[in-house]
Parts: sequence; structure tokens; C-alpha cells
Amino acid sequence: MKLTVLGKSPAWQDADGACSGYLVTEGDTAVLLDCGNGVFGKLRKHHDYVETSTRS
Repeated sequence: MKLTVLGKSPAWQDADGACSGYLVTEGDTAVLLDCGNGVFGKLRKHHDYVETSTRS
């Protein structure tokens, strides 16, 4: 299991930062927790959400 901290900023994201956001991965499973402002941009650097969301 891997935990990636995508953001840790307070109520509004710091410059080039993101509010709370955590990506938990294990094998082919990925779970995004506490997706705050700016997290989606950081997620795109760490996980190919398009490829994995279209698998059958």
C-alpha cells in the first residue's frame, strides 16, 4: 500500500500547492481521499485517472 500526499495547505492552497488530498494505491486500486482545492492538478502528476477509469 502506498500513500501519496497531494496537498497539505490550509483552507486555501499555497502557491503551487493544494489543500488536503491523499492518494492511496495498492495494485490496480486507487482511492482519492479528502479532495480539496488544487488536488486534481496534483493527482494528474501521480495517477493516470483516464486510463484506469475506462478499464473493464
